[in-house]
Amino acid sequence: MVAYCFRMKFLPVLGLSALLLPACAVPGDAVWSGIQANASAGAYATSFGFEGDGVTVEDSSGSGFDFSGDIDLDDQTSTVLYAGARVGLAPFDLSISQFSYSESSDGTVSSASQFGGEPVSGDLAVGSDLDMSVAKMMLGIDVFNSGLFRVGIQGGVDYLDLNQFDLIAQENKGSVQSGDVQTILEDQSIAVPILGVRGDVALPFRIRLGGEISGTSVEFDEADVSMLDWDLNAHWQIFWHVELMVGWRSVIMDLDGSVDGTSMDVDMDFQGPYIGITVFI
Repeated sequence: MVAYCFRMKFLPVLGLSALLLPACAVPGDAVWSGIQANASAGAYATSFGFEGDGVTVEDSSGSGFDFSGDIDLDDQTSTVLYAGARVGLAPFDLSISQFSYSESSDGTVSSASQFGGEPVSGDLAVGSDLDMSVAKMMLGIDVFNSGLFRVGIQGGVDYLDLNQFDLIAQENKGSVQSGDVQTILEDQSIAVPILGVRGDVALPFRIRLGGEISGTSVEFDEADVSMLDWDLNAHWQIFWHVELMVGWRSVIMDLDGSVDGTSMDVDMDFQGPYIGITVFI
């Protein structure tokens, strides 16, 4: 179930962007000019980092809680499929990208009074199972397009679909037994509206460089969510309609508050390099 409400903090950017719209130039011969349509696919070697302070999970009856403590998980790198597409007619375009992450990592629970409904004290070694996906959709408008380079503004949404986030005890401690499971979050979807800027430049030898950065601060459920999403990339046209792409993508999210009965102050990030192929239609 999606509980969704937000309060945009970057509205002044829209006013500034509107002033820049007349600077849009006549489309040129670059791949981002005129009618554009392409699809990309590749491998994303992303590391996942998670640190949560004061995480408290209420039990299903709502009469108390079955977990309260701090969570620190080791960064875990996994190679996942990274896909995207872009369509448009200059100076407008629509882009989408998506990747899924399902991985386990080790870590520690500290300052906990309960785990899985059982009392515990001191540090507890745990493993984690995380299954989620991140999708991004952006509508862009060029504010300058010379054919050799362009600068534009973007607005859209980062959509995080968290299927399951479990902790598994890796040692016996008090009433907690190795293998006991504590669910932190499940079946949660967060749609975060974002604003940003992008840029591309054409270089010799059929190479182009690009980058975009976007972010926001919103309210979701009873929590404040801040997000920063940036992507730097290089493309080399190896055939007439085919490019080799390499880049670095980082998605950083801070969440402070309560989501579906789980209160937390959490820092979470995905970041790493990717490589793939872009095909122009």
